Amino acid sequence: MKAWACKTNVQSRTPMRAFGRVQPLAIMETIMDQVADKCGLPTEHVREINLYKEGDVDNLLQDLPDINNLSRCWDTCMEKSEFQTRRKDVDLFNSKNRWRKRGLAVVPQKIHTGLPAHSLNQGAALVHIYTDGSVLLSHGGVDLGQGLHTKTIQIASRVLRIPSERIHISETSTDKVPNTTFTAASSSTDLYGPAVKIACETLMERLQPFINKKPEGKWEEWVSDAYFDRVSLSTTGFFRYPKKLLFNPDNLEETCVNYYFSYGAACCEVEIDCLTGDHKLLRTDIVLDAGDSINPAVDIGQIEGAFIQGDRKSVV
Repeated sequence: MKAWACKTNVQSRTPMRAFGRVQPLAIMETIMDQVADKCGLPTEHVREINLYKEGDVDNLLQDLPDINNLSRCWDTCMEKSEFQTRRKDVDLFNSKNRWRKRGLAVVPQKIHTGLPAHSLNQGAALVHIYTDGSVLLSHGGVDLGQGLHTKTIQIASRVLRIPSERIHISETSTDKVPNTTFTAASSSTDLYGPAVKIACETLMERLQPFINKKPEGKWEEWVSDAYFDRVSLSTTGFFRYPKKLLFNPDNLEETCVNYYFSYGAACCEVEIDCLTGDHKLLRTDIVLDAGDSINPAVDIGQIEGAFIQGDRKSVV
């Protein structure tokens, strides 16, 4: 496959989320549609029989240890979306309407998390505990609306065993946490979350003797006792991903470009006016393997927001 960059009459666009991923996906899904059409098979059948299976490796020879989650997402999406029933309804609608048509499609997805450069997979955090019991948290990630600050506060809350209302976050700045890794590749919580966890665990180790002396005491008492005993209530946390991430085109067997894979499937039904091109989205069903979610509400918002972004990118 060859590709050429072409200058057109359309203005260039600023890259946004998943730039460089969406375009190949569109190409491959178009190929899948053409294969199905050529073979006279339903598109969903062609996609299903070509899903990764247990024991497979991907195009970079990477193992897929949890690949069964892909078929689970696919099967759940097919069931929850009532795909087969709606396929009959769509076919019936199209047979009765000349100028308005409906389309129904389901597509699987495999995405990776991580930065394919070994040096970038590191994160740091700075945590202060004040004598009034409040906590100030700083880390090297930027919250772009993806909920990074919310999740790191939750991690600190769990480790320190205090309400999240006591924890305040300082906006990202290199005078607090230097040499930060850029926030990208869905890796920020995976890097800065453990850094926050390590810092908070260090502080809890320092507070533990005072907790043992006053097991019925309160957080403020333990913090105050530690301060008057001249114990540091400030520390940093540093995390580096243990595996070596790199891309080596000359030796794919040593290539590893992700922490893990996440899988999903989505089903959409649309209606289009064949004369004007006007269209509307009738229904969408999305199933995503989000793992052990730190904050399901944030993750659901991210899924919904990402879908709307992708929808607008496809039709505007």
